[in-house]
Amino acid sequence: MKGRKRHLLVDSLGLVISLVVLAGRIQDVNAARILLEQVRGRLPRSEHIWADGGYTGTLIEWVASQFKWVLEIVKAKDKSKGFQVLPRRWVVERTFAWLGKYRRLSKDYEYLTQSSEAMIYLAMTYLMLRRLGLVLWIDNQYAAFMPSGGLARGALASSDPVSIKLKDIGVEVG
Repeated sequence: MKGRKRHLLVDSLGLVISLVVLAGRIQDVNAARILLEQVRGRLPRSEHIWADGGYTGTLIEWVASQFKWVLEIVKAKDKSKGFQVLPRRWVVERTFAWLGKYRRLSKDYEYLTQSSEAMIYLAMTYLMLRRLGLVLWIDNQYAAFMPSGGLARGALASSDPVSIKLKDIGVEVG
């Protein structure tokens, strides 16, 4: 199989916790193991994970033994016809839709899988900053408030927010 697959671990709001981009020939179960190994020890309060039908098989037992989590596979009803909203599955599908709005992520333009992962993290960072109200327009440029109290500002490389190049201009906030 050609191409790549994006595997996301998201929270209940659809915000990315961890991700992995792998070659399309890698089975979903093996990709899920790689993804979950990245978060080992980082999610102590997690108890339950939902996944789609591609993650069935030995993964359920592996997750239970390695992480002490419950992995629930969300499958469509066999008798249903047409589109059907599946419980909890829509959360990650909505995240993929959010990412699809960024031109750089709408197709696989990146040569390296690490570049694809970085673009997804950058898009999610931008999305979260906008929701927190920390990104705004100044003189037809994007600006973002930095944790240090300064203001980072940069011109758009294109109309795509993922192509922002920010530099710290040392403006004090507050």
